[in-house]
Amino acid sequence: MNRSRGLTPEPEDPRDEPTPGVPGPPPSPDTSSDTSGAASGRAPGEVARTGGARVPGTPPRPSGPPAGHRRGRRGAEPGSLDRPYSALNLRLLLASYGFVAFTALAVLAFTMRLWPLFHLNCALAAVALANAVVVAVRRHRRGGHHSLFE
Repeated sequence: MNRSRGLTPEPEDPRDEPTPGVPGPPPSPDTSSDTSGAASGRAPGEVARTGGARVPGTPPRPSGPPAGHRRGRRGAEPGSLDRPYSALNLRLLLASYGFVAFTALAVLAFTMRLWPLFHLNCALAAVALANAVVVAVRRHRRGGHHSLFE
């Protein structure tokens, strides 16, 4: 048996043939203006299937957002719905909670002499403290917020 790809033709799939009386799928937007098929090797009236690629001779698709789509972040004021502030108050609260919780767990692990757990909790408490400092600095630079519940 010869099973090489190039030598034996593949059998035609009967599902590729149109069923009489049943309308076919609508033509895709990427169709060629040449419906004769003479230059491309297609049968007359057959639609070119390109897999999403642009067919030569068709105009390119417009770039940018669709019509009616607003471009949010460039011209809007900080703090508006289009350009909200970061949730720095919440981040500061969560980072502070993480620092307190991991410090308490580190103390508990130290008293129980669980050294790997002690070192892990100390490292996580240090990360939470560093995060709280970074958030506090960003919050201070933004200005105007002196309470955590604003």
